[in-house]
Amino acid sequence: SDSHFTNKITSVLGNKWRALDYKAVVGLPDEVIPEWIQNELGSMNIPNIGKFLKEEARSVTMFRGISLHQDIIDFPLRHPDFITVYIYLDEVTINSAPLMIVPNSHLNGAQQFPHNYVRMADANKIKYTNKFSSNYDVLTLTGEIGDVLFWHPYLLHGTQPVTSGLPRVSLRLLIEKNA
Repeated sequence: SDSHFTNKITSVLGNKWRALDYKAVVGLPDEVIPEWIQNELGSMNIPNIGKFLKEEARSVTMFRGISLHQDIIDFPLRHPDFITVYIYLDEVTINSAPLMIVPNSHLNGAQQFPHNYVRMADANKIKYTNKFSSNYDVLTLTGEIGDVLFWHPYLLHGTQPVTSGLPRVSLRLLIEKNA
């Protein structure tokens, strides 16, 4: 209900919108993940720790870094009439799993996961090989407590694992435009 927040969302989606989904997202450092779970997570594209938690503890998404992906993955048959809103609830440094986004990648439309990309010699660039095969910059978004970020559901984004030793907590909302 914060007026600054609602005004910003209204400027993007118009007067009729609603929260489609929301959840807390926690990036966990290896120090708090048992070694046997780390081994099982291995090189998974989406190392979500939820499957190792009791059902009542799954309301929070816990992960150990996440490969570049599009949020449309959660709604593969849906028109992209929503945005992802991410609110940092901790200070986010380069060592606390900052979001990494790939500007202009949404222009390719929805692409099948996992996405075929490789890091280039310059770690801030990727070669994305899909039907449009192209090189892209990767931006790393550090931030302060309360910083709000939002993007199109086709935008490639992800994180690296937390290396600071402290969990990174954020809030993710999916907000849809209502006609």
